This record gives sequence, C-alpha cells and structure tokens, in this order.
Amino acid sequence: MAKCYLLPCEKCDHQLKVEARQAGRTLDCPECEASVDVPTFRVMKTLAAEGGDQAKEAVVSEPNAFKGILFATGLGIAVVAGAAGWALYNYSSSMQLFKSQDMEQLTQGVSETMDEATVSELWDGWVSTIDRGDLPDWQESQWNRDFKQGTILMNASYGIFGLAGLGVLCFLTSFFLPNSKTA
Repeated sequence: MAKCYLLPCEKCDHQLKVEARQAGRTLDCPECEASVDVPTFRVMKTLAAEGGDQAKEAVVSEPNAFKGILFATGLGIAVVAGAAGWALYNYSSSMQLFKSQDMEQLTQGVSETMDEATVSELWDGWVSTIDRGDLPDWQESQWNRDFKQGTILMNASYGIFGLAGLGVLCFLTSFFLPNSKTA
C-alpha cells in the first residue's frame, strides 16, 4: 500500500488524500469541487502523512563524556609515548654505534695482546670468553658496555612504541562511538 499524504484544499481547507504517484497532477476537491494542484514529491514529503503528525518529537540527548575522555586520553598517550619512544630509540641507537676511534683502539690493543701471547694463552682466553658468554666488567671495553646498554634501551623503546600504539587505538576507537546518549 502506497503512503498517503494530506493536502489541504486552498478554498475550503478539506484534507485530500494524495499518493506519491499523483505528484504534479491536478485534482478536484470532493467538498467544493475546486481544482487543487498536487505538488512534486519533494514538496509532498513535507506534508503531514495520513494517520500521523508532520512534526516529530525532538530527541533529547546529552554529549557522550566517555567518547571525549577516550579521544583526549588516546591522543595524549599516543603523542607523549610516541615522542618518548622516538627519543629513547635515537639515544639507544647512538649508543650502539661503533665509533671509529674506539674500534681503532680496540684493534690496536688486541693486536698488541695477540702479538705477545702464546697460542695456548690465546686459546684459553677464547674458550673462557665463550664459556662465560661475556667478559667481566673490568675486561670489557666502554663501547661494548654501551652496546649492551643501547640494546636494552632500544628494547624498552619498542615497549614505549607499543604503548603509543595503544593510545592510537583508543584515539581511533573514539570515532566509532555514538556521538550522544539518548535520555
């Protein structure tokens, strides 16, 4: 069944029932027999529908506070954690770089030690280093300690980047929440 709209007669205000298929035609009023022009469908949609009121009740709504909190928190976490992760990553990367002068000192020291050592001393030193997995602090060079510390800090920066990703996820989730709660 087609939807009917109520069109008032211009002469007697009698409500004529018109359907969408009658848009643009001229009808005769059954009460006063005056000619009534039926408007286009676009204008007809603004008329009152048969059996209902034209005006719809306004929906009372209040802002969704959770959406705003999620947006602000997510954005704040993403910015702060992203900046902190980037700074820590750059710092740790610089710690892991082998400086050319450190490498020259290391190779020179190793060359002198190797020239003075016997084969059995070199072999024993190599085996003990492999067995321990690393050198004690007093034998370890500064660049090696920096490299290890840089690796630890770089791994920490990955965790901070993960936290920044969580902030981005919260930030983006806020866009998919409804804008308001209906009262």
